[in-house]
Amino acid sequence: MTEIQAYRAQARILKECRLAAGLNQSQLGERLSVSSSTISRWEKYGCKNWFMVCRLARALGQDLNVFKTC
Repeated sequence: MTEIQAYRAQARILKECRLAAGLNQSQLGERLSVSSSTISRWEKYGCKNWFMVCRLARALGQDLNVFKTC
């Protein structure tokens, strides 16, 4: 898997987890103190900041392993 494919997979998983949690982008952004446009960008291209990926998993009530396929 290329790096681009890995980030796209991460982006897809992030969106699926957010929807499963019943949150919109604004609500998730509020939990992380980022804008909804930042959440939108991560859901399209992935998030390269590993610390933020950890925060995303926690905010979504997911184990970090949810992103292991990336």
